[in-house]
Formats: sequence, C-alpha cells, structure tokens
Amino acid sequence: LVTKLDPAHEPCGKSLIYTENGDVYSASSVIIATGAIPRHLNIPGEKELYGSGVSTCATCDGAFFKDQDVAVIGGGDTAVEDAIFLSRYANKVYMLVRGTDLRASGPEKLLLEEETRKDNPKIQIMRQTVATQIIPTKSLNRVSALNIVSHGIEGQIKVNGVFVAIGRDPNSKFLVNSGVALDPEGYIKVKDQSQEVQSDKNSIFGVFAAGDVVDRRYRQAITSAGRAVEAALDAREYLLSAKHALASII
Repeated sequence: LVTKLDPAHEPCGKSLIYTENGDVYSASSVIIATGAIPRHLNIPGEKELYGSGVSTCATCDGAFFKDQDVAVIGGGDTAVEDAIFLSRYANKVYMLVRGTDLRASGPEKLLLEEETRKDNPKIQIMRQTVATQIIPTKSLNRVSALNIVSHGIEGQIKVNGVFVAIGRDPNSKFLVNSGVALDPEGYIKVKDQSQEVQSDKNSIFGVFAAGDVVDRRYRQAITSAGRAVEAALDAREYLLSAKHALASII
C-alpha cells in the first residue's frame, strides 16, 4: 500500500514512492491509477446483498433487472443518469432523494422531468426520503424490499434491486501535500491533451494519472483503459525525451 509520493521536481529526476511496510521505491516515471471507491449507505442489508441486488453501477447491472422494480438512491447527476438508464429495462424506478429537490444540474435532469410528467411514468421521484434497511428474500440471497422513511413516516417499497448513486471517493489521500494538484473532491488534475498531472506547487516531472482517480464523469472500465494507454504513451515519450536530455548533458 502506497502511503506517500514525493515526485521529481526537475527533468530526469527520480520520484520516490513510500509504502506502508517501509519500502521506498524510486522511478523515473510514475503512473497513478489508484481508482475511486463508491460511497455506501451503511445501512443493514447493504453489505450482505452487495452483488446480489445491491449495486453501485447501473450501466453494469441494469440489464439484469428487466421488467422488475428497482430503487435508485441519490439526487445528483449520477443518480439521474442511472434512473434514466434503468428505465429502459426496469418496470418501475423509484428515485429516493434525501432533500426537497434534485442536486443534479446536467441535461439529464430535463429528460427526467419530462419522463415524470407522463401519464404513467416509469420513474417516480420520492423527495425527502431515505433508505433505512434493505430486506432480503427468504432465501437471503436477493433483494425483496427497501425500508424507507419518507417525510418522516416509515414505510416500505417492494423492489428487486437497489442502486446506490451517492458519489465516489478517489483514492488520492496519499497525494495530499505532494504537489500533485487535486480538485476539491480529491480527483487528480491532469494537463490538457495529456495524462500528465498538474502541479499546485513546484513543477513536477514524469508523473501521469489515469482511470477513476482522474475521471469524475464517465467511470467506465473501457474509458479507464483508454486513458491508461494514453498515460503509458505519455510516460514513454517523457522517458525518451529525458534519456536524450540526459545524454546531451553527459
């Protein structure tokens, strides 16, 4: 487990990578691909049924719930996108929003509002509603219902799937005070047209990043893989340039 990165601050320099067991590695170039962890509700039944009806990826698992009833928990852009996507497959999509209104601001919000105006909308927005427990089937291996508190009143909705869409936490805490630029949510900032990281202090050389620790928008394996290839090509170009620069100095 990496605990700290001390990036190179001069061309042809070495970055130092510190690990939990005390080992220290040096490298002419580093690619950071530490990903992001989905946030969880931490309610009874969530952990036990994760992968058996509880999911954090609608595009990954939505097709498994064709003609079934599901719940999406969240009120941001991701939750809205998930609800719209799931409506293509599910019989009914309950969208549980903690506050009085959606936090989403993207174009998908307009599509959602259009859907909810239909005579028989597939998506039902439940405002001021929180989930309190995920109920399993008698066999204990699937979701059967979701306990909720809506407008202060306890209740239950029958669903076969629960999609948690309340955000992600990028694995970037080890980069705090390293000089690698992070946005307010902890995602790594990279330069335009490159996977090279930005710096919020002195210049950084030979450090690149890819995947969900950079990508707050798409969050797909295929886009992460593509950015990883770009990072590898950027690192290769940097190493070749550094090699030529070092040879000219010698």
